[in-house]
Amino acid sequence: ATSPATHAGDEYRLVVTNGETPQTVYVRVMIMDHRNHRNIVVLRQRLELAAGEQRVLTAVNDYGTANHFQTAIGSETTDLSFEVSLTASDGTQTAWFNERAFIRRDRN
Repeated sequence: ATSPATHAGDEYRLVVTNGETPQTVYVRVMIMDHRNHRNIVVLRQRLELAAGEQRVLTAVNDYGTANHFQTAIGSETTDLSFEVSLTASDGTQTAWFNERAFIRRDRN
């Protein structure tokens, strides 16, 4: 999924909630600056989630103005929900979306 433009000081927040089956979830989040052909990894996490467990991951844009944050989540099951939000440095929420905004695909 892709969020709107990001600027220095913006905070990215990902809330991941697992379903009924324990699983391993992989998360990678990048700031993508298409103009300068730069992708900066700001989060790379392997999460061991229990049934019903929720985790919150955050990152701050220390890079500067860029096109967007890009989120990739790999999971063992599709029984996973998540929300992404972006908050400007002045505290104004600039974007929010949930798993329905993401493309889901099996790796088969």
